[in-house]
Amino acid sequence: ELFGAGNDSSAPFDARAGDLYARRLTTAALLDGFADDWGLAPDGLSRIAAVGAPLSVEYAAAVDEANLYLILVVKDPTPGFEQSNDPAAPLRSRGDHVWLGFDTPDGTSESYLLATQAPGLLSARRPTTSTYGERREVIEPRIQAFWQPVHGGYQVEIRLPQAMVGRHLGFEVVDVGSAADLPARVGTLDPSTHQSTGRVIVPSATLALALEPL
Repeated sequence: ELFGAGNDSSAPFDARAGDLYARRLTTAALLDGFADDWGLAPDGLSRIAAVGAPLSVEYAAAVDEANLYLILVVKDPTPGFEQSNDPAAPLRSRGDHVWLGFDTPDGTSESYLLATQAPGLLSARRPTTSTYGERREVIEPRIQAFWQPVHGGYQVEIRLPQAMVGRHLGFEVVDVGSAADLPARVGTLDPSTHQSTGRVIVPSATLALALEPL
């Protein structure tokens, strides 16, 4: 089953194009930065490495009855929390962050920023620009995440309502590094448009029920 199935619903699954396979959870996941309650197989995470930088991410998606989940296991030798949440400051000077991008059921594209000054629970923020050109970030409490530092990097577990998401969803992890370096980026968002092109594919509940005795 494909979220918001449309013209690309019959194309084969392609992880290289950013497609996400979302496993079904029998119970809601605890939002704690770990996916040990997802029931993932040892090889249940996909991996992408940045080009020319020691940054990589392992990731997986899941759904329960109401929510979509995404786990990002980031390998980053220089992890850094957000030093400022001033929307007027350049993001590259503020700290490591994650972009979550998706299209809505009516086809509009949405981008949300995930960043934090300390470990723990956080809400996504949607960057906007006022009519006077002032940059702002609007809190979106429906999109929650838990930022968990681990050895060699950090993990981010994200939860958002399925009803917010149309056909496509993707992410981008950004390591700002030092002031002298350009940020390193890795993820499934289109690098030129910063929009999501990968689909969210969910196993059929009817088929899963039929296969359960096997």
